[in-house]
Amino acid sequence: MPNESPSPPVEASSPPSREALVSDLALAREAARRLEAEVRRLEVRLSQGRAESVSLRHQLEERERYVAAIHGSLPWRLAQALRGLVGRRW
Repeated sequence: MPNESPSPPVEASSPPSREALVSDLALAREAARRLEAEVRRLEVRLSQGRAESVSLRHQLEERERYVAAIHGSLPWRLAQALRGLVGRRW
């Protein structure tokens, strides 16, 4: 390695001051506190979403039973039979 120039000496950096470390720690704790609050807020929203999903499923099941009862009723079947006579049927 004939033409390589020597690299400059590495200067040892001084350790951060106590005040800087305390400040960094305070910032980190504040960030952690905000993130924990955000996690709690998102957990509440998730719980609400799940509750709404369950409620909507129950409503859907109830409405499907209602439609099935209508389609199975005598008046509906008679109406469909009459519609079938004129070529229209659901």
